[in-house]
Amino acid sequence: MGASSSRPARVHVFNVPSSSPSVSPTTPRPPRRPAAFKLGHTRQASPQSINSSELDRPQPVDSSELDRLDAVAHDAFAKARHELELAEAAQEKAKSLRRVVVVHDAGGNRLSSPERKRSSKLPYEIKQVKNDTINDRDKGTPDAWIPRHPELVRLTGRHPFNAEPPLDVSEMCGFITPTALHYVRNHGAVPKLDWDSHRLSIGGLVANKLTMSMDELVQRESIKFSMMMVCSGNRRKEHNVIKNTAGFHYGAGAACNTVWKGVPLRALLIEAGFNDAEAKFVHFEGCDSLPKCSGKGYATAIPIATAMDPAHDVIIAYEQNGERLMPDHGFPIRALVPGHTAGRSVKFLTTITVSDKDSDNYYHYYDNRVLPTLMEAEEAEAGRWYHNPSNIIYELNVQSVLTSPMHMQIEDIVGGKTIKVKGFAYNGGEPIKLVEVSADNGKTWEMANLTAEEVPNAYGKCWSWVWFELNMPIDKLWCGSTDDWKEKFLVCRAWDTMNQRQPEQPAWNIMGMMNNSWFKIKYELMCHPDTGLPAVKFLHPTMPGPGNLGGWKEERMGEASAKALRRAANTMVFLGRLRRKSKEARRSREAIANSSAYEIGKSLGMSG
Repeated sequence: MGASSSRPARVHVFNVPSSSPSVSPTTPRPPRRPAAFKLGHTRQASPQSINSSELDRPQPVDSSELDRLDAVAHDAFAKARHELELAEAAQEKAKSLRRVVVVHDAGGNRLSSPERKRSSKLPYEIKQVKNDTINDRDKGTPDAWIPRHPELVRLTGRHPFNAEPPLDVSEMCGFITPTALHYVRNHGAVPKLDWDSHRLSIGGLVANKLTMSMDELVQRESIKFSMMMVCSGNRRKEHNVIKNTAGFHYGAGAACNTVWKGVPLRALLIEAGFNDAEAKFVHFEGCDSLPKCSGKGYATAIPIATAMDPAHDVIIAYEQNGERLMPDHGFPIRALVPGHTAGRSVKFLTTITVSDKDSDNYYHYYDNRVLPTLMEAEEAEAGRWYHNPSNIIYELNVQSVLTSPMHMQIEDIVGGKTIKVKGFAYNGGEPIKLVEVSADNGKTWEMANLTAEEVPNAYGKCWSWVWFELNMPIDKLWCGSTDDWKEKFLVCRAWDTMNQRQPEQPAWNIMGMMNNSWFKIKYELMCHPDTGLPAVKFLHPTMPGPGNLGGWKEERMGEASAKALRRAANTMVFLGRLRRKSKEARRSREAIANSSAYEIGKSLGMSG
């Protein structure tokens, strides 16, 4: 796929005019002057002298009449030209949201002809990975009926199911992720839904409330494109090793790219006759029953401007990678908001509501928010920071991740040898223009080659990731004395066309969201375990999930934890000594008190 040395086929995306009445492109010509209009022909004839033969003759017209007719013709021509320009502008404005994909080979030869809908042909192969086996860990849970691929790394135990693919698996899959290996985010049990009985309702501030079956939905015109789904908690474990957040241990694999097909939300809202004057938000609600939502489904909202913008490609999706959605990915339909955090793409969709107010769902407020750095949960709740609209996450930020060298990979240090540095980058719709790689902790940078990238849509937006690659001489890692090898990092950073780039350090926040700091692979000098020769070992920052502590940041956390345990142990010993001394002192005081009481009683004759 992205690793292939051959150049991928190119895809050109352009708009197709809608079915509105066409306007002839032929420019109207001014009316031709009649042949009878001959200058100098001034003979006047009385009505009595005109016979039938004279009626057929050209009638004389004076020069002033000619000038008037010329002016009329000129005005008519100008008016017709103006009307044509207005018609062409209206036709351009009314262009359909449908787009066509025309595939060309590396030589520029067309491989497919334009169609009314997007072509199913894509420049990258869709790999289907079948998995019909029920995982043993799902047995006895509400999801025991759903097949799940064993390669996915579980992040939250048995249930609910939350998982991501390892980075080496993502690299192996290439530009399009197989559906069975796509990361999964579930907040509870997956509802068991039926295609034939499921209904989608559209209401709220609309003139015509709509309720449709799935068959009725798919009969409407649709679009298809590749899009990256990303959780805003991706790379959260790098936050958790700094300080625990409120979220579980995502690695860097909560980002996958697949081909989606669905009906444009904009077309559905126009069909329903939404109230343009009052509408501010579009709400999505699923039919999964969640305890934190008082038995209701997961719900969220997006601004009406996003929903109605043809550049954003918001759709109601019913296919992923050419097949109906899998249960973990929202069967039978889900909202799909490209370039945004996956939390806005509601699964198991049942209701769309146009409203003048934002969503009040629990997960809309207490998920997918970035709070000020180092603010604790109690302080955030007391100050209603979760309800502050400025903290909500919509678009993704610029990001890049290294997949190669792989974690624990060992390479001999041999003169002339090169290592392959590879990874992916993405953003919330703005194209990635370049990715830089550094082997000296960011002191110097080298530009990587973009080996797999999508062509922007008609509005210049990119919804998929790009893959990059760089062959780096091993000599770049072999430099300085052995003392310099204590902290050596291979790092990457991406730039988009808005000239936004990744920051060097992570910005910790209580929800562990939007970590897009430089991705750093640590490399260490060692003796190769097989050959005994000098070699380099590569360590990724973290491993996804609980209990996986092999990353170099987790090693640091382990060292810090060991020091903390030693401090705690010393403190306990010290406190134990204090308690023993306190007990001895108390016994001494009691003994003295008892002795004094005995002597006093004896003197009063009370002993006995």
